[in-house]
Amino acid sequence: MGGVIRAALVFLVLAAPASADTHVTSLRPWAAGNEYLVEQDLDGRAQPTVEPRAKVDYLREGQWVKIECQTPGEEAYGSAIWDRVGGLYVPDHYIKTYTTGFLEGVPRCDAAVDQDHDGFTVQQDCNDLDAAIHPGAIEVPGNTVDENCDGKADPFPLLRSGIGAFFITTSSTRFTDLYVRNARRGSKIQLLCSGAGCGRHARTVKVEHSKRTFKLMRYVGSLSLSPGAHFELRVTKRATIGALARFTMRAGKPPARRDDCLFPGSKRPRRCPG
Repeated sequence: MGGVIRAALVFLVLAAPASADTHVTSLRPWAAGNEYLVEQDLDGRAQPTVEPRAKVDYLREGQWVKIECQTPGEEAYGSAIWDRVGGLYVPDHYIKTYTTGFLEGVPRCDAAVDQDHDGFTVQQDCNDLDAAIHPGAIEVPGNTVDENCDGKADPFPLLRSGIGAFFITTSSTRFTDLYVRNARRGSKIQLLCSGAGCGRHARTVKVEHSKRTFKLMRYVGSLSLSPGAHFELRVTKRATIGALARFTMRAGKPPARRDDCLFPGSKRPRRCPG
């Protein structure tokens, strides 16, 4: 009889469920035996990215699971942290770990992972989902993307061409000198005029060779501009912030001048940076 009782006790011990202590119900450091609550049905992914999905409804709401490791990945549901459970990745947002960050002591899945195969691991790469983005990559100015992972996206460079103009003003205004300083090869110079005295004056000049001073008087000739007329000179170059000077003619005094910048992709002038 005693042998039967002992056998039954052994069976009960072997059949008992895992200790409730493995269920994590508050913030605490990671341990291999910890089990975390799944808050929503989740698809499993082979990589920490939203698409593609390796297995639909891989985990079910209410299930308790062990987290093997955590890794950064594509942002999903407001978090860029992913958990690997049973070999597949699920978004950390729906695994109740009681923190929105990495668990203390959790192994990192990404120690040697290079998801975009650009030669840089996810720990070195600021975007391991795009092979064109990695330390040392060529930065593309003005696109708001940090290609070389130096912590900043390079803006468009300034053309740094200056506009010079001199006038004689009586009842009307005539140019005595007009030029662009530091005219860069490949630049485009536009001369626009509106109002009395302009006629149909609009010219576009391409700069074929860089010049310290690019003279423009032959393009304006003997224009005699009445008060209220506007004369505008634009200097632009591809993928560069260009320069604009706008002159408004006034009676008995020099024109009022306003300088702005022309940003690539924008038709309207804006205040210059810095």
